[in-house]
Amino acid sequence: KRPEPGQSGVMGLLDGEEMFIKPEGFDQIHERGGLQHRLKDDAKWKPLGIGSGKLEDNS
Repeated sequence: KRPEPGQSGVMGLLDGEEMFIKPEGFDQIHERGGLQHRLKDDAKWKPLGIGSGKLEDNS
């Protein structure tokens, strides 16, 4: 690992620290007016086959 602070890049993906590589500010630029869109739902983007396999109860 690199001792410098900053984005972890591919090593972060391999170590399980990150799910995606995105440049800084990516989410802010791509908000498109801040409207809630069906694809912005976090449940939509849960990776399949990763983790314990147990469903989380969010109620």
